[in-house]
Amino acid sequence: MNKIWFSITAVFAALVFTSTAPAKDPARPKMITNSFGKVLVKPNGQPMRGHSISIRKWRYDRGDLDYLDDDAYWQRLTEGGLDAVRIAYFDPWAEANGKAGTHTPWPHANLYKKEDRLFVLGKMDRLVEKAAQHGMHVLINYHNTGGYRDPDYSKPAGKDNKFEYLDTMDNVMFFWNLIAPRYADRTHVFYEPLNEYVRWRPDNFTDKDYRDTAYLFNLIRKHAPETHICLVSNSNHVPAKPKAGHSLLNVARHLRDQYQVDFSNASVGFHPYNPKPETPNPSKYIKELMKEFAVINTEQNFPIKMTDEKTNQWLDASGLEGDLMGVQSMEKMGISWFHWNIQTPEELEKRWFGMVVKDAKEKGYWWRE
Repeated sequence: MNKIWFSITAVFAALVFTSTAPAKDPARPKMITNSFGKVLVKPNGQPMRGHSISIRKWRYDRGDLDYLDDDAYWQRLTEGGLDAVRIAYFDPWAEANGKAGTHTPWPHANLYKKEDRLFVLGKMDRLVEKAAQHGMHVLINYHNTGGYRDPDYSKPAGKDNKFEYLDTMDNVMFFWNLIAPRYADRTHVFYEPLNEYVRWRPDNFTDKDYRDTAYLFNLIRKHAPETHICLVSNSNHVPAKPKAGHSLLNVARHLRDQYQVDFSNASVGFHPYNPKPETPNPSKYIKELMKEFAVINTEQNFPIKMTDEKTNQWLDASGLEGDLMGVQSMEKMGISWFHWNIQTPEELEKRWFGMVVKDAKEKGYWWRE
């Protein structure tokens, strides 16, 4: 890794501290075995039902996230059957993307700068506290898509607005050296080191990806010995070439057997996006995985035909084996899940209550009395 990391660690070690936990943080999530296999759940054995909060300094600066300080918003989440939040730290995505043809990334927080660092940590502390006050679990995620190493600004962003990546991952390590010890004693908090960091299927994991995954796992585990860690977080759970053995099960086995990743307090995250249309029974790849490893769905979206936006932004995230909503499929298998695109109060009412809750009540998979 880049030698700059060692000097950075020495300079800022004093700023990394564990926040003081209140008396009633929810207990740590746990791994159990249900009739389908191994799952990560709440202490009472029920799945976590969560939504994602995408935080980015630029959005805070514009006032877009002011609603996160409103207790009425958090109460509405619980009324909607949600008992967990995934804090997606989105500045890494902005850092890795910029206008095509330019060398400048989108506005983002720079954690190496004290002012930005304290700002981000303060907002993260606030969300962790809010979640605890409302009895919710928190999954903290370093959020980029299709890559995770340090962006290369010496070359312009491509047509997809994304910069190429270097071989180093100083930024990821810096983040987790700050975050991992900070909430290690908060029993309602657990960690997801990376998001969708290969493009896009289990087939795309390389030796370097395996090595980096194991490195980050060990780094976080050193700081947070008892905190649960969700690994892999792949955007597609169906392999492009199933007969070649490129499944999430084999990814997890490779991490365990070749890189000595200890799954005794770690799970395999997945996102059920874009299963190949010709793939029969796409849930089988999840079911085979959970026979050996605890699983969790760390990001679920709407099916594309549910769009009510002119830009047609939904990812293809329909349910499996004929279910309209992916949430219904997860409920059938007892798998914890986190939903996307229901963040703001307006999205929550129109999309969550107006689509998912309505569908769940009509079809009998609503999980609250």
